[in-house]
Amino acid sequence: MVLRRIGVASAAHTRFDLHNARLILATNADADHGAAKTRILSNLVLSAMNGGANRWNGPGLTSSIAKNDTKGFTTLAVLNNDDGQGKALLHSFGGTVVGANSVLVKYTWNGDANLDGVINADDYFLIDSGYITQEGGWYNGDFNYDGVVNADDYFLIDSAFIGQEGLLSAGTAVEGAMGRAAELPTPVQTQQRKDQPITVLAELFSTMPIL
Repeated sequence: MVLRRIGVASAAHTRFDLHNARLILATNADADHGAAKTRILSNLVLSAMNGGANRWNGPGLTSSIAKNDTKGFTTLAVLNNDDGQGKALLHSFGGTVVGANSVLVKYTWNGDANLDGVINADDYFLIDSGYITQEGGWYNGDFNYDGVVNADDYFLIDSAFIGQEGLLSAGTAVEGAMGRAAELPTPVQTQQRKDQPITVLAELFSTMPIL
């Protein structure tokens, strides 16, 4: 199925399960090269993960497969496909041709910097380069989305490298193109949490194209 519109509104308790699908969000050649949308999607993943022992029980962009990974080796990767100068980092994403004007989201291993489904020397080259330049972003090795490449990210890639068991499936593409009616690949689940104030996190996949 194809997702035609993606929006973010102030709902705070909405959850969307990407499962093991891929999501492609068009940025329409934003002036910031998709940086703002990448931050929004990254924050939605962080919200869903909810940190610590309670991983993947919060609102936002989640993956039931990552939640069921008791070893914690997998996650949702959010990659801005623009290198900052209008050129694409990846030209193909699970068999789909993609350009620089897209943000890519995929269920994969912690440390799979180039989203090819396996952790190898290519990924270590990228995190080593990212550590030196400190540019940030998934492609540069910021696997926990804290804005820096440090020992925490090396712990994630090292653990997943040791624990990986073959190539992860790319899943089904879910493409986002602004301005058309929404078609959701799975139902949006909502969960009210009385212990938290309403903040701007979600409604992910709104009828309003806020992104």
